[in-house]
Amino acid sequence: QGGGPGDDSREMSSKRRKAAQALRVVQAQRHTLKQRLQAERRRLRNEILREASVVCGTLSAAGSKIFEDAVVGTPGFQDCIIDEAAQSIEPSSLIPLKYGCERLVLVGDPRQLPATVKSTLAAKYGLERSLFERLEEAGHPLIRLSVQYRMHPEIRAFPSARFYGGDLADGPGVANPTGSLAIIPPSSRPAFPPFLFLDLQSREERAGTSTNNSTEAVFVAGLVRHFRNLQSRFHPPSTG
Repeated sequence: QGGGPGDDSREMSSKRRKAAQALRVVQAQRHTLKQRLQAERRRLRNEILREASVVCGTLSAAGSKIFEDAVVGTPGFQDCIIDEAAQSIEPSSLIPLKYGCERLVLVGDPRQLPATVKSTLAAKYGLERSLFERLEEAGHPLIRLSVQYRMHPEIRAFPSARFYGGDLADGPGVANPTGSLAIIPPSSRPAFPPFLFLDLQSREERAGTSTNNSTEAVFVAGLVRHFRNLQSRFHPPSTG
């Protein structure tokens, strides 16, 4: 004779308990494996950082627990190079110096973008000053790279006179570019000299958290098409 409804219910409850118990075991095993995997990742990461001769990272990353754990028990880093140092606030530039720095090289240009501080109060009390600027103001000697390789001489003339006392010079090939730089002969575009301001009457519009200017976009697209047409006239596509 078969069992009654009560037996079926007890059997079903027993199966549920066993399934729940098995699930807890699997979850515990998964948690243990996850912890072991994380520990192995930390070990490998620390090993790589400790054996590396050069480590690249952001200033804030140099203060992270991951970085600190990897450097503990090591001689640290004697040399520290900070790129774009003039755009970093002073406290940020101090972060990587705590790892035994003996030689610090700051690479940047305080005549370009300054350190970014949104708080007007913090800026008022000097937080927007970079370590680069502090050392410059204190009379620390600077090495200025005065030869530029990016701008046409007519474009270079303004920042050189306005920010660098006329000291900027042009590198070879800048004044008379050849190869890929000579895309359109200057004589073919008298209305478009290397340095030109175009006063376009337009208005910016809000688009969510950003702004756009459709009039400027259409105008710039037209300029691009114009230059592409000029380029195709003087440098037609090759066939072979």
